[in-house]
Amino acid sequence: MGNQSGTKASEAGPEHTTKLAATPFVPRLGLPAYVYDLIVYAGLAATGLAFLIGGLGLEGDPRRTIDPGTVPAIAGGLLVVLSAIGTVLALRSPSNLVEVEVDRPLQVLLAMALILIFPPAIDSFGYYTTAIVWVPAFIWAAGARSWTHYLIAIVTVLALARFVFEMTLGTPLP
Repeated sequence: MGNQSGTKASEAGPEHTTKLAATPFVPRLGLPAYVYDLIVYAGLAATGLAFLIGGLGLEGDPRRTIDPGTVPAIAGGLLVVLSAIGTVLALRSPSNLVEVEVDRPLQVLLAMALILIFPPAIDSFGYYTTAIVWVPAFIWAAGARSWTHYLIAIVTVLALARFVFEMTLGTPLP
């Protein structure tokens, strides 16, 4: 009598069996937290710079109080400033930070890819069509698994885009 299906004989004899632990494979990245911070701040600064340059490059309309490029320029400028502050803080005390483990690196990479794909997809397919596909994919990568959450997120994003940008700010979406 040796090993039985799903059990392992202990040294005391076959009558003392224990279940083998079925642990799923979970890939983890283990880097100091300040390295993650620096990577995130660099990405945010690059994104902010792109928004700032893109917002300032949009043509203004003298009939409007808020030009189409005002909101992206302000958001981009804030991202650059806050990223610089965060970078300084991360570099000032790297030893005080704990190590961070990313439990779902594949979902993180998928979310990053979705964020990078979103702007070109808007140019090709339009905002509303892209958002209907992108929002559920992004919240799935974030961990949501409920169709109710998907529907609420889609309706919220589309309604905010319609009412805030098109109706309130007068900024047409592609």
